[in-house]
Amino acid sequence: MPRCDIIDAASLDPSLRAAWNATRAGDPALASPYFAPEFTEAVASVTKTTRLVVVHENGAPVALLPFQRRTAGLCGPVGGHLNDIHGLIAGPGFQADPANLLENAGLQMLSLRHAPLGQAALGARFGAPHAFHVMDLTGGYAAYEARREPFAKSAFRAIRTRTDKARKQFGSVTHVFEEASPAKLDRLLAWKREQYAATGQPSLFDIAWVRELTDRLHSSRDAALRGQFSCLYFGEQLVAAHFGLRTRDVLHYWFPGYDPAFAELSPGNILLRAMAEAAASAGCTALHLGAGDYRYKHEFADVSFPVIDGVAFARSFMGRTAAAAGLALARIDRTLPEPLASLPGKALRRIDRHLAFRAA
Repeated sequence: MPRCDIIDAASLDPSLRAAWNATRAGDPALASPYFAPEFTEAVASVTKTTRLVVVHENGAPVALLPFQRRTAGLCGPVGGHLNDIHGLIAGPGFQADPANLLENAGLQMLSLRHAPLGQAALGARFGAPHAFHVMDLTGGYAAYEARREPFAKSAFRAIRTRTDKARKQFGSVTHVFEEASPAKLDRLLAWKREQYAATGQPSLFDIAWVRELTDRLHSSRDAALRGQFSCLYFGEQLVAAHFGLRTRDVLHYWFPGYDPAFAELSPGNILLRAMAEAAASAGCTALHLGAGDYRYKHEFADVSFPVIDGVAFARSFMGRTAAAAGLALARIDRTLPEPLASLPGKALRRIDRHLAFRAA
């Protein structure tokens, strides 16, 4: 019978780290920087609630589940809504009773966000699968663009046209793939605050541990995981920037922003193209755009794999209570007319986001 241990994720044993990386290496669905042990450690270094479930069989670790504890046994992805893909880290042959696994680990309810489709091992109640978008840079950027452009001609043509226009108007268009300036990072975060305010969302970067995590990742030079801050300039003017997560071979598109005064030139798309080309030259084999039904993701991604959102429950009283509440909300969703049908889910997601950041 598997044994579950819960450990503090701030400092991992070298042998556990090696087992973690060996498991990821065998599964392309676990290639994201969010599945790297260093991401869990980074979040654990700035929070008090980040933990790791280690499942042992015959004395050896066979599965790992990073999570962030919230309240009363309720748990979610490491980093909460900062995390774009989350789930169990295990080999394809791993099998366990999901409810027992959670209960043995002391978890009553675990919310999963954009989990790879194979996460059925957790027995979660999932929604419909949706796409996690990827730019495949395996053969280099030129090969990617030659392969993708026939399916998104207008998007690539618009980037070239607007780059030429910006060059004529401002004298130069310059991309800096790795920008070290904290002041320029502050400018990107100011753009993000303005964006959050305009859409009625809370500002993530006003949360102390989120800002500390961002600064630590930006200053890191660890090849296993670091923040990747890139900037685009028209002449001397900073017009767009992006802060992402990068491992040795994957760059994850995380926090893009641009100066609204230059919106008609689409600086965000110009920057994305420049970043992809630079990432491929730096050895990245993929640029992960993540889940979400956004036009630019459909235009620039040439590969995708299915992910799902869901909730897993233990058999305990608390787990059964949470499961019953979830089913009740699902029934309300199905019976209410549009646009009211989406309100319970939206309310639940807002509460989930609040708990995720408040509990850290």
